[in-house]
Amino acid sequence: MTVSRGLLRLTWAFNDPERWRPRQRPATGGWSKEDQAEVRRLRARLWELTSTVSTHSFWQTLEGPDVVTARTMLKYAHDTPAADTPAA
Repeated sequence: MTVSRGLLRLTWAFNDPERWRPRQRPATGGWSKEDQAEVRRLRARLWELTSTVSTHSFWQTLEGPDVVTARTMLKYAHDTPAADTPAA
């Protein structure tokens, strides 16, 4: 499960169903202990992946606008089909 999918499956309210909430969202019972543990695990994984990417030696090989271009390409890499993947 990806980090974002794991977080999206949770209810929007962490623990207090009586707290203010946007009108369009119903009250929830909050997150279970298991959900809270899963969020901690997913956030730790997200931190690990973010640290790995942002401190990779590749970034030291770029300067100026090339850094911005490379980060933008990385950000949208999942939107581009792989070269060996047939178009749907």
